[in-house]
Amino acid sequence: MSVFCLQDPDAVFIGIPKTASSTIREGIWKKRYKAFYGVGMPAFAARLIAGGQESFTFIRHPFERLASAYRDFTQIRGHATDPRNFVEIVLDPYISFELFAPNNKIRHHTLPLTHNAYALDFAQHVFRFECIDRHLPYVCQKFGVDVDLENLPHIKPTVGDGYESFMQRLKPQQRKRLAIYYAEDAERFGYDLSV
Repeated sequence: MSVFCLQDPDAVFIGIPKTASSTIREGIWKKRYKAFYGVGMPAFAARLIAGGQESFTFIRHPFERLASAYRDFTQIRGHATDPRNFVEIVLDPYISFELFAPNNKIRHHTLPLTHNAYALDFAQHVFRFECIDRHLPYVCQKFGVDVDLENLPHIKPTVGDGYESFMQRLKPQQRKRLAIYYAEDAERFGYDLSV
């Protein structure tokens, strides 16, 4: 849904929300990019890569992304809701993820990694947020970015515990529904969804 044509040096970044995508675009590439959004992103990404541009993305544990999105919307964006209501928005298939009303943005930020809107299959390099301290230096070296990673700002930081405390605030049935919602992510990338 978000393909970023990073510039100087050039690369295609398939941005998945809550996987350090703002830090990569703004902190490492210093806002040197053109952004493209929308449902046509898989085809667009395929054309860019077929044209010879290398691509990469970061993934993150689905429940960590969910908890991070909740903190983002409540701490930074001022969306006043509790975790249970937030999860109902996430799981509501009748709320579009393409529009930019608050509930639509929540859906956009919490779709499964494997949802075709993210064009993840077009990423030639898939890195894990959980290993970001090891993977960011590799990305910088691979693409020739000269940046001081020791002093790299964390863009849009939030405060909170890991996903376990967030998940414990949900109803048992919501936890089960979330495990089903993110099951393909867990299977494909080896994430444990037990809480």
